[in-house]
Amino acid sequence: MLIIRLKNGVTINLERSVGSSGKYGLWEFHRSANSYMRPPDYTPFRHAALLPAEPGESQTVTVAISRPGLPEADWIQVGEGVATYDVDR
Repeated sequence: MLIIRLKNGVTINLERSVGSSGKYGLWEFHRSANSYMRPPDYTPFRHAALLPAEPGESQTVTVAISRPGLPEADWIQVGEGVATYDVDR
């Protein structure tokens, strides 16, 4: 499991890489993690786009929230964070 700790204090738990879009890697939220929801329609998002696509341990990554098939221009930028891996989950 890939864990991203954003600079604003939010933690994102990601289960697995499911593909790529340009330079970004697309990752699926961990099955026990909440979806990302945003007003006004509160549509659940279950995927994150990461740059770099396959971050190393303690590497800084840029994170955007996305859905499969959503154009990059419509991704929700959430900021930068630090990547860590939890192999016990």
